[in-house]
Amino acid sequence: MGNAAAEKTIDDWCAKLRAMPQFIAKAAPAAALAFDGVLKAELAGGRAPDGSSWAPTKDGHAPLQHAGDYVQTRAVGSVILTRVRGHYFFHNKGTAKVPARHVIPRGALPPRLGAAIRASLMRSFREAMAK
Repeated sequence: MGNAAAEKTIDDWCAKLRAMPQFIAKAAPAAALAFDGVLKAELAGGRAPDGSSWAPTKDGHAPLQHAGDYVQTRAVGSVILTRVRGHYFFHNKGTAKVPARHVIPRGALPPRLGAAIRASLMRSFREAMAK
């Protein structure tokens, strides 16, 4: 590659990097989908977002078997927002009669969920830089 071609390549990269403030907002919907998929897989497996197993119900059954159906994840700008609907909200917090079984993450982001976001953003970054 000659100097002119190398300079053009570097100039193209610089232009792409200057567009990065818009990158996160554009990449966030795909990252939210990746996050949602991993979260719902944990819930379907009878696990909290951190991977810990939920205790069985008093009857010995698997708890919250349909929790994933009541979780919604979406991107709002550059933020990934997850909420739980219906009576599953009470399970997430716990009450005097309902033990807490976390359905959405609390505190630090669990590693598997963070890895899903990171992998999605890296894919989007590679695609953006390849254009």
